[in-house]
Amino acid sequence: MLFSALFITILAAPTLEIPCDEPLGALIERLPGPATLQLAAGCRYEAPLTISGDRVVALRGRVGTTLGGGLRLQGARAITLSHLRLEGQVSLVAHRVDALTLDGVVLSGVDGVHITDSGAILLRRARIESAQSGIWLERVVSFTFVQSEVTGARVALVSHQAQRLAIIDSTLRADPRSEAEAAVVVEGGAARLLRNRLESLKPQR
Repeated sequence: MLFSALFITILAAPTLEIPCDEPLGALIERLPGPATLQLAAGCRYEAPLTISGDRVVALRGRVGTTLGGGLRLQGARAITLSHLRLEGQVSLVAHRVDALTLDGVVLSGVDGVHITDSGAILLRRARIESAQSGIWLERVVSFTFVQSEVTGARVALVSHQAQRLAIIDSTLRADPRSEAEAAVVVEGGAARLLRNRLESLKPQR
């Protein structure tokens, strides 16, 4: 119910067209309430970008939209990212976020996604390109990964105490040079894996 209410709030929020040279962090701090930020095509918005406090914000990209430097979410109510690329040392860090949706997002960095102490998380049609860890979860209420992909990481997904974990119609693949024994590691909680391609990456001897 909370996730649905927050999603409806985002849909009802005004849409603002954001030019390439607009500092996103300062703009978001000035927002009086929920808003959808339509980012420009082919633009690179330099970050790192931090969104904190009781925020309800949607960042919507077009062809070639990139957030450089990664994104950090701290204590936000509801964040939606769609049709853009995130680049940074760590692509996305989220802590104490009530609801987070990534739709059609590419995340590229040394580390992919770190999410802790958060509520409902949905990644749909997402691609995570990572040199170290793909997805790291700790104490998350629900995490859903649908029609998405993790590639290049030493371990594609590690989940510690996620109450509900669902991976559906997705590919989780790690670097063949990795020493990892498995593409997915789940400790605690209920996990549902359907129609996935999981590769442990260890070369067969």
